[in-house]
Amino acid sequence: MCGIVGIYDLKGKAIVPELLVKMNNKIGHRGPDDDGYVLIDDRSSQKAICDFEQHTEGPIDGFNLGLGHKRLSIVDLSPLGHQPMKDEEDKVWLVFNGEIYNHITLRKQLEQLGYSFKSHSDTEVIIAAYKQWGIDFVSKLKGIFAMAIWDCDSKELYIIRDRVGVKPLYYTVQNETLYFSSEIKALLQIPSFSRRLNHKALSHYLSFLAIPAPNTLFQDIFKVAPGNYIRYKKDTEPVHIKYWDAYLETEHQLMSDAEYVDRTDELLSASVNMRMMSDVPSGVFLSGGVDSSLIVAMMSQKSDTPINTLTIGYKGLEKESEFQYARQVSKKFGTNHTELIIDGNNVEDLIRDMVYHQDEPIADPVCIPILLLSRKAKELGISVIQVGEGADELFAGYRNFRTYYKINQRLWSKLNHYPKPLKKGVAFLGKGILSATKYRKYIDYFDFMVAEKELFWSNAHKFYPSELDKVLLRNDFLNPYEFIEEKAQVVKRDNFLEKVAYQELNLRLPELLLMRVDKMTMAAAVEGRVPFLDHSLIEFAMQIPDEVKLRNDEPKYLIKKVAERYLPNDIVYRKKVGFGFPIKHFFKNGFSGFLKDSIFNSGLRNEGVINYDYVEKMFKLSESGKVNYHSHLWSLANLSMWYDLWFTDQ
Repeated sequence: MCGIVGIYDLKGKAIVPELLVKMNNKIGHRGPDDDGYVLIDDRSSQKAICDFEQHTEGPIDGFNLGLGHKRLSIVDLSPLGHQPMKDEEDKVWLVFNGEIYNHITLRKQLEQLGYSFKSHSDTEVIIAAYKQWGIDFVSKLKGIFAMAIWDCDSKELYIIRDRVGVKPLYYTVQNETLYFSSEIKALLQIPSFSRRLNHKALSHYLSFLAIPAPNTLFQDIFKVAPGNYIRYKKDTEPVHIKYWDAYLETEHQLMSDAEYVDRTDELLSASVNMRMMSDVPSGVFLSGGVDSSLIVAMMSQKSDTPINTLTIGYKGLEKESEFQYARQVSKKFGTNHTELIIDGNNVEDLIRDMVYHQDEPIADPVCIPILLLSRKAKELGISVIQVGEGADELFAGYRNFRTYYKINQRLWSKLNHYPKPLKKGVAFLGKGILSATKYRKYIDYFDFMVAEKELFWSNAHKFYPSELDKVLLRNDFLNPYEFIEEKAQVVKRDNFLEKVAYQELNLRLPELLLMRVDKMTMAAAVEGRVPFLDHSLIEFAMQIPDEVKLRNDEPKYLIKKVAERYLPNDIVYRKKVGFGFPIKHFFKNGFSGFLKDSIFNSGLRNEGVINYDYVEKMFKLSESGKVNYHSHLWSLANLSMWYDLWFTDQ
C-alpha cells in the first residue's frame, strides 16, 4: 500500500522535477518506507532518468512525463519492490498503490508463458500481465489498486482505479498538463492551480455526506470513478473506459437457501484468506458485531499465530459500548486484543488532523475512531487491518433496508396506479401533519410519491431537497435526484434490494465508507482491507433474490447463517449497534460549542452559499430535542473546517 503521483505534459513540453518531488512528499504518510521517481521522454522508448531528486535547474529538456511513488512495504519488503518499476526492455513503467491478492496465481500463469521474475512483489506481476494481455489485464486482477502505466511503444498513459473504489485516484489538467495523485493535497502543490470551491457539488455533499465521482469539492479536480480507467495520449482527447460494473444482466441462478449459504461461506472465506497475504503483522478492527467477528473467526482458522484485534469505546458510554462482545470474540479465538477509550470532549486537535487527511470533506464522524485505531495499530507494529465494510450494503444488513423493502413491496411500487390528484391530496395532508413533529425530515417522501421518484436515496442521506432549499442560498447546484435516478435505472430487474445495493456501490461505499477507511488508515501508514467487497462476492450477492436476503424478516440473513458456523448465537443475533461516533451524546456534553464555532466563524461565510439563519434554527431545534439535526450540523462543521484549512489558511 502506497501513494502515487504523476505529471504528463500532453503537448510534449518539459516538466519540472522539483514539483514532482514536492507532490510526492506531500503524501509521505502513505509510504514512509521508500520513495522513487522517474522522468521519461515520451518520444523515446529508452530515455529515462531515475536519479534526479537533487535537480534544481527547472525543467530538464525533453522529459515531459514524471512518475513518483511513496512505498509502504507490505509484500516483498526487499529493495526489489522499489517503484517506479519497469520491465527489462524499458518498454513499460508502473507506479502502483494497492495489493493484488491473486498475484501468485497470475505469476504462475505468466511463467508458463515465458516470463521470469526478479522479485516476489505483485508490482512486477502487473507489468508482465500488461505486456501479455494489454489493458484488458485489469480484469484478471483480484485486489485493490490505483495505478498508472506508461507504454513506451504505444505512447499511452493509463490511470486506473480498482473495481469498487477502495483506493482513491485524483487528477486535474492545467495548461494542457495532466497531474494525478492518490490524494488531493498533492495536486494543491501545482503553482498554477487556483483553489476554488466547487459550489455546484455542495448539494451532493450535503445530501450524501460525500461527493460521487467524478466530482470533488475542488473546482477542476476530479476522481477516477471505481471500475474505470482513463487513457491519455499526446495531442488526443482522453478516453474514459468503464471496465467493470457490479450489475450483471445475466439471469439469476436460483439456489436453495442452503446452497446460497454454502456459496457465501466459500466466497467470503476465500476473500478473507486472500487478504491475509502480508509480510508484516496484520489484524482486525473488531466491533463485536457479526461482520468483524466473522472475519476474526475465519482468519483464526487460517492463522498459526493469534490474530491482533482492536476495538474502541467512548467515555461516559461504557455501559453502551460493545467491549463485552468484542472481548467475548477475542476470548473465543485467543486474539491479542487492544481497547481504546475516546473522550469526546477533547478531540478538537484530532478532528483537525482528520480534516487534513480527508482531503475533501467526508461527513462521517466515524473517521475519528478509525484514525485513532489506525494510529494505535501502527504503534503496536500492525500495518495491515481487515474491516467489515460492505456486508450490510450487499446483504441487506440495515434495519431501514428492511423498512424500505416493505414500503416498496406494499405501497411504493403500486403508487403509479393511483391518480395524481389523489396523491397530491395525501401529500398535502401528510406534509402538514409531519411539519410540526420530529418526523418533519420525512416530508419530502410525499413529494417523491407525487413525482414518482425513487424511494431509496442512499443509506447516508441527510439533507433532503426541501432542506437543501433552506440551507443553500444558490439555485445552480447539481440535482442529487438525477444521480439517484441514473443509478436506479441501470438495474432492469424488479429486485428492490439489488437496486439499493447498486446505488450504494456507486455512492456511499466508494466515496464515504471506503474513503474513510483509506484516508484514516493511510494517515497512520496502515493498509485497510475489505473482504466483503471482493468483486466475486459482490457479483454473487447482486444475484441473490430479495426474499432470500431478508428470509424470515431477518436482515443479513445469509451472513448470519454463515456466522452460525463460526460464532455463538448471542453474537450473531444480538441487536445491531453499528460502528459509529455518538455525536448526539457528545453534543449534549458541550460538543455543540465546538461545532458552532467551526461553522459560524468559518471563512466559508464569504462564499455566500450557506443560509446561516437556517443553520441557527437547526442548532436551536437540536438543543431543544425537537428535531435531531446533530449529524446535519456535523456535516456543516466538517465542511467549514475543510474550507478554512484549504482556502482560508493558505
